[in-house]
Amino acid sequence: MSTTGTHAAPTTRPSRVTAGIPTVVVPPPRIAAVIRNVAWVGIAAHAGFVPMFALLGHPRLAAFNVLSIAMWIAAALANRRDRSTLAMALLTVEVVAHAVLAVLTLGWTSGFQYYLFPLIPFVMFNDRLQSRTVVLISASVFATLMEAARHTLMEIFASSALS
Repeated sequence: MSTTGTHAAPTTRPSRVTAGIPTVVVPPPRIAAVIRNVAWVGIAAHAGFVPMFALLGHPRLAAFNVLSIAMWIAAALANRRDRSTLAMALLTVEVVAHAVLAVLTLGWTSGFQYYLFPLIPFVMFNDRLQSRTVVLISASVFATLMEAARHTLMEIFASSALS
């Protein structure tokens, strides 16, 4: 500090008023909020499916639901760690696998194929995915639904031909 009343020239350039503030604040992905709210519902539903399938005499479906619970918990943890696209992928794979296994085991009338329908808008909520990827995933889910329907119809026709 100068005692003569003159000010010394600044030794450093003055910084901007906004120094230290990020220039772009990236909002969290929309899918993260969806997963955060849906994860607990999925965990609770699959926890309820375990004893239900065990009591109905379907130990394979009960065991699969134990794995489903682990998958939903893993997705919730991935989402919490800002890996929402990974969480979305885990949940999509789980829901498709669960619906297919349940329809193949219990039949079309069980209604498990209806869990595939919400996957299409669920994937669309991921604003980090390219449009092509969303279309590919949605088309794959729809193709899985159609294959489950075809398989069920083939079984119906085969059983009616035998009787």
